[in-house]
Amino acid sequence: MTNGKRIDWDAVKLRMAEAEALIGRSLEPDPARVAELLRERAVRLAERRRQGAAAPTERVLGFWLGDEHCGLEITTVAEIQPYQRCTPVPGQAAELLGVVNLRGRIRPVLDLAGMVGSKGAAADGGYVLFLRTGSGEIGARVDRVEAVRSIRLDELTDVGRGSGQLASRFAKGITRDSLILLDAEAVTAALATVIAPAS
Repeated sequence: MTNGKRIDWDAVKLRMAEAEALIGRSLEPDPARVAELLRERAVRLAERRRQGAAAPTERVLGFWLGDEHCGLEITTVAEIQPYQRCTPVPGQAAELLGVVNLRGRIRPVLDLAGMVGSKGAAADGGYVLFLRTGSGEIGARVDRVEAVRSIRLDELTDVGRGSGQLASRFAKGITRDSLILLDAEAVTAALATVIAPAS
């Protein structure tokens, strides 16, 4: 007895049986609903694969050469160091800023802005990107360095002659936010050509 009233155990059992049946039905999948969910999932996966196949991306290190926002494939960049004074090399091309001792190995450092025909870069400070080449690493001085990011290659537009003074032979294309993706092979080949007489 509760508060002087008797519990109707038959009613309690009936309510419990109804609740148990309801829970059981909710756990049993509706075949039509399952088929619909699987179809929707298949469509979403197919769309994701189609977009992935149609939109290849490249991981790029962004940096600045004077007024121009540029980038290189991150696989080309071996290391980044703050720019410090280089040891001059007499009788070399003006683009060769000098050499530095990087953990016991002498590395040339070149003015990347001057090499690719970019607008003027700052005279002091900045960073050196040590780029991988077939004959070792070559330093390329830049003004500022940004984070690595992914760009969609299908969104690149032709640089043409309308993007500052940067020589079009060094550019693969330009992104919507005006980052000029440089051709790593063309850049490293040009850098290697400058230092070839000294090697």
